[in-house]
Order: sequence, then C-alpha cells, then structure tokens
Amino acid sequence: MPYNLVKRSGEKPYKIINKATGKQVGSSTTKAKAQASIRARYAGEKKPETAKPKPSGMLIFTKPNGKWL
Repeated sequence: MPYNLVKRSGEKPYKIINKATGKQVGSSTTKAKAQASIRARYAGEKKPETAKPKPSGMLIFTKPNGKWL
C-alpha cells in the first residue's frame, strides 16, 4: 500500500496518509521517525506468494541407509 508523508500543525505534525484511502494511518514528531514508520509499514505488508515454489505433489522415499528406493 503506498503512503504519503505530509506536514501539518499539531503535536505530531508529520502525518502518514494511505494513498489508496486518503486516511491518516499514523503521525510522528519528526520527519525521520515518520519515514521510519513508513518503511516499517512496507516491510510488514504481505509479500506476493508468486516467489514461493509450488509443491509438486510428488513424494520421495528413502531407505534407512539413505539410498533411493
């Protein structure tokens, strides 16, 4: 989800805005803290599952001595 950082007035002037909804999702006292919060939000987002290999459905059996059956 993309985020915008805007400076407004108040105790925590740096506001983190969700671009998709336009809603404020956080605020910080400094620009550096707000940027760190945005980085953490991106890091916490779920990654697409396309990078994981899909299971083949094949089972592999081995003997106790480690040789293939």
